[in-house]
Amino acid sequence: MIKIIKHLLPLFIVQFFTWLALFSLWIYATPVITKYIFKTTDSESTAFENGTTWVGICFALYSTLAAVLAFSIPRLTKRISKYKLHALALLF
Repeated sequence: MIKIIKHLLPLFIVQFFTWLALFSLWIYATPVITKYIFKTTDSESTAFENGTTWVGICFALYSTLAAVLAFSIPRLTKRISKYKLHALALLF
């Protein structure tokens, strides 16, 4: 049992911070983009609608790119080690 916990602890730490970052992104992306890029906080304005649409497009692109790149992971692990690939993925 201790052996399993020893191996799962690094995974738990990575997953914890990954989900923390994703929840922060999902919660704060729309208000930040509409405020700083589209210069509005009025949820009734056209600029706010454009900002929320842009956030939706960005999330769709992010999800599509992640799904497409997931298929390249097996090929990439044959060229570089899984540890280097993981480090590279964390950078981008």
